[in-house]
Amino acid sequence: MKYNCTFHGLNEWSDAMFEKFGWMTLAVRDGNMEHVRSYISGLKYLAMKIKEKHAETIDVDRKNDLMELQTNILYLHGMAKKLLK
Repeated sequence: MKYNCTFHGLNEWSDAMFEKFGWMTLAVRDGNMEHVRSYISGLKYLAMKIKEKHAETIDVDRKNDLMELQTNILYLHGMAKKLLK
């Protein structure tokens, strides 16, 4: 079953993932690597959903906003993989 994400929902989800990064640093400190793996997987899934939304969006400004959002999430994903070991 496929669920469509709203633009607002993707923004909120992205904000939450940036906030959660701080919590993941504490998870690494405490050895909770399962939480970290789940977080990194969630970032990858979020990037995929943003890409899907971009493909179905017609409005140029929204498409640009989605591209910026995806760029930020991909950067966060890369940093999470690098720093949360």
